[in-house]
Amino acid sequence: MYQSGVDKKTTILDYMVKSLYDKNEYRLLDITDDFEVLDSVVKLSGGEILKDMEGIEKNFKLLNNEHSRCSDAAATADESTTDKTYRERLQVKIEQFSLQLASVTRYQNIMRNKITEVVEHFGEDDSCGTLKIFGTLHLFCKSIADSKITVERRARSEARNQGHRERSLSRDREMK
Repeated sequence: MYQSGVDKKTTILDYMVKSLYDKNEYRLLDITDDFEVLDSVVKLSGGEILKDMEGIEKNFKLLNNEHSRCSDAAATADESTTDKTYRERLQVKIEQFSLQLASVTRYQNIMRNKITEVVEHFGEDDSCGTLKIFGTLHLFCKSIADSKITVERRARSEARNQGHRERSLSRDREMK
């Protein structure tokens, strides 16, 4: 990916990016947009995320159990103002947390599907975990972005140089 050409400046990836630009196929480079989430997950292990999610779900169950206990206690005895306030606030928090948990669960399912797709594509073995797969994809996307910047910068520079040459030739013609 980083192997330089004869000019010691252009990498193979730069050459590929420039070729796509030359053929007006630069939209193919937008593939990196499909992986924009990589910046935030490249250092996260899929297993760690799932384990953390299990902990969150366990704590949510404990919160619901506490609310049920408080509700049962309120139904069988005189409930103090403090207990009632506690139970009502607990109910509000449970409702808020339920919405957040549903959203996180949806993202967890998307993550599982994406990880499954990538792992099925690359194959799974002990030496190739999610950190390595996403790290490699992240490096690839970053390399493409860097090459796009390099190729665009060189194209602007070349256009400026071409403009300078044309103005110089024009002045030379005028002087003759």
